[in-house]
Amino acid sequence: MKNIELSIKEMIESIKDYQYVSFDVFDTLIFRTVSSPDKIFDLAILEYQDKYGDYIETFKIKRQYAEHLSRKYYSREVSIDEIYEFLEFNDEVTNRFKQIEKSIEVKNCVPNPPMISVLNECKKRGQKIVITSDMYLTSDVFKDIFFKIGIAYDYLFISGEIRKTKWQGTIFPYLLNQLNIDCSQIVHVGDNTHSDILMPRKYDIHSLVRLQKETIKCESYCLKSSVVSDQLVQLYRNAILCLGEVTPEFRVGYNVIGPFLFSFCKWIHSKKEENKIDILFFVAREGFLIKKIYDILYPKEKTKYVRLNKNLLRLPSLDNGDVVENYILSLPPRKSYKLDDLCTMLGVENKDDIITFLKNNGFEVDHGLSIKCEDLHGDKYELIAAMVEYQKTYIVKQKKCLFDYLASMEAIGKKVGLVNNSMQGSGQYLLENICLANKFDIDIVGLQFASTKVCKNRLGDRFFAFFDDAKYYSIYNYIFCNFCLLIEHLLFEPKGTAIRFTMENGGVQVICDESGSEKNDFPIIEKIQLASVKFAKQAKDLLNVDISESSVSAIINLFLSPIKEDASFIGNLWDKDIDRVRKINEPTRNYSLIELLLKHKPNSLDWVEGYVSEKEALRNWTKIFRIKKIILNYNKHKSIVLKDILHLLNNKISYVLNYSSIVVLKIKYVLLLHLFNVKPKRK
Repeated sequence: MKNIELSIKEMIESIKDYQYVSFDVFDTLIFRTVSSPDKIFDLAILEYQDKYGDYIETFKIKRQYAEHLSRKYYSREVSIDEIYEFLEFNDEVTNRFKQIEKSIEVKNCVPNPPMISVLNECKKRGQKIVITSDMYLTSDVFKDIFFKIGIAYDYLFISGEIRKTKWQGTIFPYLLNQLNIDCSQIVHVGDNTHSDILMPRKYDIHSLVRLQKETIKCESYCLKSSVVSDQLVQLYRNAILCLGEVTPEFRVGYNVIGPFLFSFCKWIHSKKEENKIDILFFVAREGFLIKKIYDILYPKEKTKYVRLNKNLLRLPSLDNGDVVENYILSLPPRKSYKLDDLCTMLGVENKDDIITFLKNNGFEVDHGLSIKCEDLHGDKYELIAAMVEYQKTYIVKQKKCLFDYLASMEAIGKKVGLVNNSMQGSGQYLLENICLANKFDIDIVGLQFASTKVCKNRLGDRFFAFFDDAKYYSIYNYIFCNFCLLIEHLLFEPKGTAIRFTMENGGVQVICDESGSEKNDFPIIEKIQLASVKFAKQAKDLLNVDISESSVSAIINLFLSPIKEDASFIGNLWDKDIDRVRKINEPTRNYSLIELLLKHKPNSLDWVEGYVSEKEALRNWTKIFRIKKIILNYNKHKSIVLKDILHLLNNKISYVLNYSSIVVLKIKYVLLLHLFNVKPKRK
């Protein structure tokens, strides 16, 4: 395939002798962000619902019928105003839809870079730019589109205004007459074989097929089940056409993480407004990318990137209340803990000293002691209490640092939205208890992806979870909880986790752990994050509809049915914790698919579905493991089964009713137009 840059140069060279260069618009200079023009009407339905609260599913078929009637009535090319004269709604609804359709046409267009390069070069060397389009849109809409894309032109010929078309060929002699030129002075470039190539040649006007970057295979996690998903797929296609290649990092960032965080940030904003939250705290490390996306969407709002993980809250929580219980609450979930790790999580630097202290207080301990989780509340309760007592002075210092840190973040007396990836709510719970016990004036509202029963019991109505929204199946919440480890690694900043506060230069600073093996992942994660940010910047101006359901489906598809290359690089990311450093998937041997299907998940695999995909299993195997995960979650959370069945039935019934009303209208219009040949009437 010829290099696109070479093709651009060749086209520029081939048309240099023409005084005028005529360009088609749609699919030549610009592309829509939907796969077919009629999907603009689907977007109009959604935007109307968003603006005015009514979902008018019949608009699309009525709008198409109105165009047929208008052309039949006038027996010529028509404008959008003439089309809307035949729309079967009252004047208020009609005018609303007309303005929405115009605005959507402007918003949902993106440039075709090769052809923009050709046009700009022609303009630069003094050739006259002529825009020639078969379209019902008015010149003011075209001007808005060209202003957005950055297209400068000299003449504009639109079929809906001059009543002549490229399709019939009548526009070309009209164009020559209006410009007062002959056919040898102009060349036309377009995409349609009949309208843009054959018809100009009928009038001896030289014509060329427009350039477009070579189509690249586009595997998407957004399935085309709705117009919103279709729009996301088209945005992704256009992005990779501009990029010239598809990398796993770009696909995951632009096609999954970007849309998901875009939806999440829109949801955060709505909760902030509803609950009159003063300031948003994005908690490190997963808050790093979330804040970037949020700041793109809402640049004028007050946000802070804060380090308030359990490592930092652990010690301040041990100065009040049931200190042992608070300490246990702050621990990462494990079946057992080594004494040395428990000391590290208490901030103990000299392990020998604390061992001596504990022995002097009658405890039989050594560095290799392992304590079962259940024993923390039982036989080892007094041991934990003694360890906390040993660190009392350091604990008090850390608590003071915490309050100074919160004050520096302007949290005093404020209602704070705490944006984090917590599933259990332990971080917020610890922070609330610390502030309450020490009468620190702060009102915290948790804003997180998903939640568990433990979280709901701890926080009550003091938090909101994205997946608790009624529009989602309940199973999605628990599937997301299963894979929260995967998602948070892709959101991290290129730095180790926060471990303690320190006072430096008269202010509070946070000391972060060494990145270690995780440092190897930073270049990969950066590529994903750059792609996510690119999506947010483009989608901010292009997407006016709610994409949350499509973006949620995309991330669930990544979790349960990953593409092989994506499964490979995500599965090989490092996961560093207090007591281990290993990859997300680090198989100790080759596991058979039957073994993985019938037995419990091996400890060495945090993402079985990713491992299955890496093994190049047949697609049916991927589907089987997907079904297994869903069944396991429903079996564990039986209370949501009926709720999700009702949700499914409601969706299916709504779909059938909407589809039936549209079918009835189609039959009616076919009969009126073709069988009874009804004469159109203007409103």
